[in-house]
Amino acid sequence: MKKKAIWATTVKRAQSGSVKEKSAQSSIPFTEWFENKLFRLNENTYSLICSFENSGYLSKTDSEKDRKYGAYTAMLCELPSNVHYEEIVYNRPINKDTYIKAIASKKDGYKDKYEKSFFEVQKKFVSNTDRDRSIQKYLLAISVSVTGDESPYNKLQEAYVMIYNKFKDMDSNVTVLSPEEVFAELYHVYNPFSEDLPSIPSDIYRKGLTIKDFIAPGGIKYENDCIALGEYYARVLSVTNYGNVATDYLINALSNNGLQLYISKHIDHVSKNDAVNQITKQHNDLLAKKTEREDKGLHIPGELMRSLEGCQDLLQALADGEEFLCQTLYITVFGKTKENLMSDCERIKSTALSQGVLLKTITVVTDKALKSILPLGKDYLIRHQFLLASEAGVMTPFSYEKYFEKDGFYYGNNFYTAEPMIKNRKKDSSSHGFVFGNTGSGKGMFVKHEISNVMYQPFCAKDQIVIIDPSGEYIPIAQAAGGKIIELSADGETRLNPLFISDKKKALLGENAAKADKILSLIALLAEFKGGEGLTGSEKSIIDRAALDALNEESPSLATLYEKIEALKDPVSQEITSWLERYVKGSITLFSGNNNTEEDQEYKITVITLKKVSSDIRDAVMLTMLEQIEDKIIENKANNVWTWIYIDEMHRYFHTERNPLAAERFARLYAEARKYGGILTGITQLPRSVLASSDGESMLSLSRFVVFSELDEPNINAVAKAYELNDEQQRILRSADVGQYVLRTHNAPLAIKLLYPGAKESERNEMFDLFNTSFGG
Repeated sequence: MKKKAIWATTVKRAQSGSVKEKSAQSSIPFTEWFENKLFRLNENTYSLICSFENSGYLSKTDSEKDRKYGAYTAMLCELPSNVHYEEIVYNRPINKDTYIKAIASKKDGYKDKYEKSFFEVQKKFVSNTDRDRSIQKYLLAISVSVTGDESPYNKLQEAYVMIYNKFKDMDSNVTVLSPEEVFAELYHVYNPFSEDLPSIPSDIYRKGLTIKDFIAPGGIKYENDCIALGEYYARVLSVTNYGNVATDYLINALSNNGLQLYISKHIDHVSKNDAVNQITKQHNDLLAKKTEREDKGLHIPGELMRSLEGCQDLLQALADGEEFLCQTLYITVFGKTKENLMSDCERIKSTALSQGVLLKTITVVTDKALKSILPLGKDYLIRHQFLLASEAGVMTPFSYEKYFEKDGFYYGNNFYTAEPMIKNRKKDSSSHGFVFGNTGSGKGMFVKHEISNVMYQPFCAKDQIVIIDPSGEYIPIAQAAGGKIIELSADGETRLNPLFISDKKKALLGENAAKADKILSLIALLAEFKGGEGLTGSEKSIIDRAALDALNEESPSLATLYEKIEALKDPVSQEITSWLERYVKGSITLFSGNNNTEEDQEYKITVITLKKVSSDIRDAVMLTMLEQIEDKIIENKANNVWTWIYIDEMHRYFHTERNPLAAERFARLYAEARKYGGILTGITQLPRSVLASSDGESMLSLSRFVVFSELDEPNINAVAKAYELNDEQQRILRSADVGQYVLRTHNAPLAIKLLYPGAKESERNEMFDLFNTSFGG
């Protein structure tokens, strides 16, 4: 649908009984924009508009809250007095259909009963959403007025750098918006219930139009207490009283709903001298009123005395080093009808009152009110209140984390807000993760839920899954998906070839030396069981030379290496072959594979089960498997395919004394796999084992996705310290309900509740049967 030219529409403004008319476009208060991303608001005022990220303040520990509060307050105190600061938090409502489309979209028919069941379950996950939810966006704008030859860019850039660094200290990123992004944000204000800004033709000026014609609605009418934006309505409220106690829950309380609303906070940093002069003047005026009433023998009102005491307290605070700010807080509520608008405004006023804050509807000057709430960094009403920086800093914009990505997996409902969490790990800079939890706590159910998303979501159609499964728990899922099951045992039919290197890996790495070093590590693990002794220096030297020689052969295998060592015919080589023969010609045939061709058939999911692998060769098997998994990741990268790797019971490979080689190999794979499209997830009931290892710490530092289910107290203490979990999150780990987890992503821990299929007996289906491993069903 084409947007009509609307530059001829008019705006009616009600003010003291008179009506003034002007164009709808004139309500958008900028005159031009520049390639350096500055906007000019009038002849000498310029602004820079940015977005910033939520840092999850309210889900943090008290010490973390104090740290973020300190950084936020410091930022406000360091604002130059000639720079105006505006901060915006606004809601974009999302309804059930949007969630269903995001996590349960399937255009084609279902290929089997499991896929059908999966998408039915996905729909049920959001079917109990009792009201519309919203995602939040965060903007800030700074403006400055200049005279003469002053450079607005230099002044704003200096302020931006300071703000950027302070927000970094709060674990938030600030990004300057392009003019096109600013136009889109303005469009959302003027068209609150519409989709995104339509595409703007390149020849608009030739047609006699401007950008503002595409931003402004079909008509704007300024009524006494609201604004008609085309067919919709808006009402601007302002704070008249913050009460006795400022609260860090205020912004979250106002915005944690499904309403379309805009919270705009304007701040000016008042210089110390100006603050003292203003308060002193106010104090003297109040004192004069008190003296006049005393001289007349009149009663002194309590309000007057409290105001005097307040001025004295402010002067003392300034003397003690406090900073002073002017702050205005506007809350704009949008409605599809006037009736809806009035109802929603009363709801917001009631919410504010519960936080000790009084809101009042702005009347008459509604045109200036609309301009003041725009993300352009200018307050046209100037209804500010004076606050100490410590008070203003408490009203942080950061609340609880919200995650909604259109191509994402459903991971549960936010414990604090009941909003579905929909996230795509592939979009993270480091996609790797861990899932921690006691046996029976639900960590396996969580992993299987994610695996089913990889199997069935359309945007993962080409992705492949590899699971290292010590107990065979994931075999039913692979069978249901027609996947491949590799069952390893010391003397089974499946063979591993430790010397195999795929052609694509050879082309990528182009050397054998690194592979020879890995073979030496593998033989060292096997050597530990020749009698409890490791390799001697002479043995290492011989094996290293023989490995390099063997890798130059066309089809190298462990037998090739054995032959190269045997051919040396000296006492040291004979000693090596005496115990190595067990793995080449003896009872353990697992490492005697000799094929070096890549498999033609591709499987969506491959499960490698180690339940029949004895403990004496398990570490060597794991080391070999990691090499082959890396080959698979590199091969898939060449075909533009993501590879999801899951390693169950990972704690077995983090015994720092017994198995340093496997731990080191895991750490290197975590460090390198992401650039080849590999996503690794370790699963264990003992996070302390991972945290105790330097390699484990390295892997955790590379993991942006960490999940905790119920744990014992020592492990809770370990992860609470490592991940700064708050008291509520630690309580969940002590006695988690079914499906309850703490999920840490983007360095922010969040409590979630995942709604599993079959939570009720009557709702059990094929997906529950695949997921469930509890004895007795």
